[in-house]
Amino acid sequence: MDQAIIGHVEDIIALLAGMAGGDGLSSLTQSLPGVSSELYSWAMAIAENVMMPVAMSVLALFCMLELHKQATRANGAGAGEAFAAEIVFRTLFKTALCKEILGNAPRLMEGIYNASTQVTHAVMGEAKISAVALSASASALKPAIDDMDLYSKLALLLTCLIIKLVAWAAVLLANTIILGRFAEIMLMLCLSPIPLATFPNEEMGQIGKSFIKGFCALCTQGATVYLSLSFFPMVANPILASVADIGTVGDLNSALGKLLMCSMLLIGMLTSSRKFANTVFGLGG
Repeated sequence: MDQAIIGHVEDIIALLAGMAGGDGLSSLTQSLPGVSSELYSWAMAIAENVMMPVAMSVLALFCMLELHKQATRANGAGAGEAFAAEIVFRTLFKTALCKEILGNAPRLMEGIYNASTQVTHAVMGEAKISAVALSASASALKPAIDDMDLYSKLALLLTCLIIKLVAWAAVLLANTIILGRFAEIMLMLCLSPIPLATFPNEEMGQIGKSFIKGFCALCTQGATVYLSLSFFPMVANPILASVADIGTVGDLNSALGKLLMCSMLLIGMLTSSRKFANTVFGLGG
């Protein structure tokens, strides 16, 4: 049983160390083609060949409605021909500008994503994830475990299993969020032309603005995920380092309890990473 307890503790440390330096973090700063070239090509093809024609039709409809609205407003105000011509020119200029933006909508979204990866890369440079301490060894834990009776060892074994499960859940959650974020970015890239086609209309234009803000928040989530993961080793390292100096059973239980709380805190931070990003752009959680 002693070896089982020590093995579970070492598994917990290995899980947390693997999360801090996991390969999934590299995708936070990769370009979209770099993460998955096939999925990127598929998303761009859908956006340009399927969504773009629909978006152009929506844009033409909104431009006609806006032109009619402005003309009606000018006639109702009794404006002269010069003012009416100015209104028409402004509407046409706005239409041409919107068409140019819409024609490059997928590239615009990709540019926003690339800008967010630069922010994440800068965050990585300033808040480097330190390696999780691996100082806890079997020889350090064995004296404290040897002093326990059978029931204490069973309780400690159960505690280790719970912490191991929570640590595994934190690792799985981090990888799932990173993968899910990338999939959501690709889906929004596919659909981007349609919401951007609403820009010419004053009432419906909020759809396009909200879409842009939501996409920016989604891209910024990469930085918030990394900040959450970089926060964890700063708290966990002193706890793990203290395991090497365990002197009593109480010290061991206290260290494991703190490690459990840190793992649960990490899960909470990762779960709220999207909410943090949304707050930056004034969106709801």
